[in-house]
Amino acid sequence: MGTKNRERRRAKQARQAKRHQEQDPRGRAREGTAGSGSEGDGRQVDRLIAAAAHARCDGRDDEAELIAELAGGCGRRGGRQLVADRLRLFVTSQATAVLARGWTLDEACRVVRRKATASAADLLAAAVGAASAAAGPTGRPGEQRIFDDDAVQRPRDLDPGSAGFAADVAAAVAAIGVLAHLPRLADLGGDRGAGDGASRAPGASGDDPVLARVRALLAKAESTEFAEEADAFMAKAQELMTRHSLDRALLEQDPATAPVVVAHRIWLDDPYVQAKSLLVSVVAESSRCRAVAQAELGVVTVVGHPDDCEIVELLVTSLLVQATRHIAALARRGVAAGAPAGARSPSFRRSFLVAFASRIGTRLEQASRAATQDAAAELGAALLPVLARREDAVDDAVGKLFPGTVRSSLAATNQAGWIAGRAAADLADLAVGPSLRAT
Repeated sequence: MGTKNRERRRAKQARQAKRHQEQDPRGRAREGTAGSGSEGDGRQVDRLIAAAAHARCDGRDDEAELIAELAGGCGRRGGRQLVADRLRLFVTSQATAVLARGWTLDEACRVVRRKATASAADLLAAAVGAASAAAGPTGRPGEQRIFDDDAVQRPRDLDPGSAGFAADVAAAVAAIGVLAHLPRLADLGGDRGAGDGASRAPGASGDDPVLARVRALLAKAESTEFAEEADAFMAKAQELMTRHSLDRALLEQDPATAPVVVAHRIWLDDPYVQAKSLLVSVVAESSRCRAVAQAELGVVTVVGHPDDCEIVELLVTSLLVQATRHIAALARRGVAAGAPAGARSPSFRRSFLVAFASRIGTRLEQASRAATQDAAAELGAALLPVLARREDAVDDAVGKLFPGTVRSSLAATNQAGWIAGRAAADLADLAVGPSLRAT
């Protein structure tokens, strides 16, 4: 690389670092901290960190070179300690900015793990945990839940004397790069669920005998290898859940107050997040909830009434287990028969999940409609206005939380996967591609 090219690159890196700090004054690394070297050294390290963190999004290929320079302490005595200190400051300042944009630390760690590495998520948790302990209780949402999730069970920190310091530098840089580009999340108020599959909706009772029966039926559906038996268990579970929700809606109606609407996030794991999001969407629609997907983050926000949200939680968790089990069984049978990759190919599995979600959506909608008609015939004309009022409240909440959402659809590209997904859902005559709200 020529002298002029190197000078241009350094000038560009300096401009990027300055722009990065100006965009987030609260997140600016503090200059001249004790034990961190001179002010000039700190500024140079900050420029290198910012340049490395944004190398990919800027279309540059010098990320590895910059990380190696940082891991070597920038050729200065005590430079590795300086780099470790500045990286901690960058990570914690970016995390603070992310928390201010509606995220919890658990959620940020999930996305960092998904988009970067497990080591990057662990370093994020360790850095914020150390900063929180040093600062004392702040009362910020999520800060008391730093290590309550599987994704952050193994906290680690940057150790300049460690043989793995270079790998830790790379992980910290990756975490900074992901955090810097996380968008603002909708403010869900007090309900900030962050569980895999789904998190419990507030107000839902874990001691409810009806929901206990539903969980037992879903467990049986998950454990059986016979499609007809699983279908019978699912049908009974859906009937119980729908009727339970309708009974609660009628009992809790109060014309003088607005219906209670909650929202929580369902975080989905790779691969095939869009297809899994479709499954969440159709389950939510059948339970009088709404689902808004942000597939690039791997999250679906479910909006609805507390009991309905718990129904969505139960069904999504169970159905993902069943779909995964079916795919694994098909792959095993193919291997045993000496068949080509088939069921192990990404296109097959993605198409399987799209078809599975589509068929399940139709089946649940039919069961929900039948249960609603039976309940209306038994309970009288009072039920339908209550349901209409609750549906309007959910739509209003979605409009406030996610203005400007659009609908999208998914289509299957692998015929064998589509047919297998239809068979797994054990339904008939369903069109492709149910709609899915997406931001």
